[in-house]
Amino acid sequence: MYVDKTEHIYNLFKDDKYFFIARPRRFGKSLLCATLVELFKGNREIFKGLWIDSSDWHWQQHPVIHLDMSNASSKTATVATMHEGICNMLRHNAKALGITELGGSTPGFMLADLIEKAKEVTGQNVVVIIDEYDKPILDVIDHKAKHTEIHAELSDFYSQLKPAESFLKFVLITGVFKFTKTSLFSNLNNLKDITFSPKAGAVVGYTEQEVRAFFAEHLAALAAKNKMSVDDMMVKLREQYNGYAFGVDLDTGEFSNRVYNSYGLNYVFAEQQQLKKWFESGSPTSLIKKLAANNFADLDSSNLSMPFATLDRSCTPQDLGTTNTFASEEHNDGDIASLTLLYYAGYLTLQQYHDQDIFLGFPNQEIATEFSSALLPLLLNQRSTTMIKIMRKI
Repeated sequence: MYVDKTEHIYNLFKDDKYFFIARPRRFGKSLLCATLVELFKGNREIFKGLWIDSSDWHWQQHPVIHLDMSNASSKTATVATMHEGICNMLRHNAKALGITELGGSTPGFMLADLIEKAKEVTGQNVVVIIDEYDKPILDVIDHKAKHTEIHAELSDFYSQLKPAESFLKFVLITGVFKFTKTSLFSNLNNLKDITFSPKAGAVVGYTEQEVRAFFAEHLAALAAKNKMSVDDMMVKLREQYNGYAFGVDLDTGEFSNRVYNSYGLNYVFAEQQQLKKWFESGSPTSLIKKLAANNFADLDSSNLSMPFATLDRSCTPQDLGTTNTFASEEHNDGDIASLTLLYYAGYLTLQQYHDQDIFLGFPNQEIATEFSSALLPLLLNQRSTTMIKIMRKI
């Protein structure tokens, strides 16, 4: 099953060259990257029947460098192991392009050499797609010495994209958190940040119209199993899994179409059960510790707002640390830092925009219930198993 996002992709990426987008984990960023890889390789055959096949997309074949930075990352990573991981990916990309040898003693210089040689070998400008750019930082976020070293190395690596502009056709960088305006991208200041663009609101995740159109058979089966009409089943799914708003028009205050988390909904339809797989797939432990340090005051309803410019300005890697040595570089306002992190991680979403302030809230029942369950043991200082028993009795 492929939910056709090619019209969104066409409208979003047709006019500029350098792009950045932040979205929560398991929302479809990697599939977006893979789709763009095939589009820029000119593999039109696999797009037969999709929207873009009948558009005026130029099916020119370009050399593509595709890097998934999670392949250079681990909880025990050092600068040396990260170097090795990045260099291996660059060599793999070089081999696919018919390039046998790369110059340079660092990943940054090797990337620059690969871009130049790819243009030379093919005669076409190069496409660079970097997925999960922040994963090496996130894995060592609570280890200050490692974090500082890896941050510096990645900053040098990404900075090589700016001087290579004349060789490049297109650049996309994706990640969970938005560090674009901090030192990580200080030399790559020509990125077009589409994180909050209304055009990008539904480029990942499923709209309700897409669920009804592409999953009609699965939806009908689930409704029949639950002895409901399709419309009633849709209401149930909307309450449980929909609600994410990513794009906002700052002039009108209108949000882009709210979307379902694709990872979670895929499980619902595949297993024909109303499961909670997205929350289960990653624990917000470090974020909950930050909330607990402030007695959970950040989640008081009166605190769930901030100037939109603050949310848009991004968080710093230091905001993510759970120790006092990782205080925020941009502000010392703990509740704003926590809310920003909760938004980018996917536990809160945009709810209202008024007078330049953005109001945040839980996107749906799955997140509200599961996040509350994760908070309770810390809030009441009880073991998780004890709290589950108490909740069941209630």
